[in-house]
Amino acid sequence: MKSYQRKIIDFYDRNVSQFIDHTKPLQNKVWIKKFSALISKKGTVLDLGCAFGRDSRFFEDLGLKTYGVDLSPQMILAAKRFCKKGTFKVMDMMDLKFKDQHFDGIWCNAALLHLKKTDVPKALKEMKRILKNNGVLYLGLKQGASQGVTSDKRYKNDKRFFSYFQKSEINGLLRKNGFKILESRVVHLKNRYTKKWIFVIAKSNGRAAKIR
Repeated sequence: MKSYQRKIIDFYDRNVSQFIDHTKPLQNKVWIKKFSALISKKGTVLDLGCAFGRDSRFFEDLGLKTYGVDLSPQMILAAKRFCKKGTFKVMDMMDLKFKDQHFDGIWCNAALLHLKKTDVPKALKEMKRILKNNGVLYLGLKQGASQGVTSDKRYKNDKRFFSYFQKSEINGLLRKNGFKILESRVVHLKNRYTKKWIFVIAKSNGRAAKIR
């Protein structure tokens, strides 16, 4: 684990209740339904960067076999309370402790954006490895061109690391790492603290490029 990730863990461990209050009403219902429609009934889904399990419970309610992982131990404890049937573990998305081709789908909403851009290919390689052939991946990312630590007034100006992406940038990274883009859009969300987001649905397809 890298030093900047430890600071992100500390942020979420400190701010569990505030984070739940801020984000519980903000489920991306349009895209979570699009994603779920591509998963077979009783399929296996990983909520990658699951936080307190808001989206995990949506998958549980559909009857999907649901796993959730997050780097924050306190968030994982909250997820276990919020979702009774799921399996939740503290885990790094660059080192996923699952067997090859285990999941029908990976839902990664507002989580990959906490990695430095140089670390993103490693995480995508892990996602590719644990997805079944033609498995479905969803990514939710903030639009922009920078990366760095920013303060957030919702959390008394506590700080987190973020990477911001352009649509062509993330699409290129996905293709390079063995994914086929099904849908990729920049969406303006009026009810969010961050207004412009990139939502992508892709499928595991072909061989990923080797990470150097």
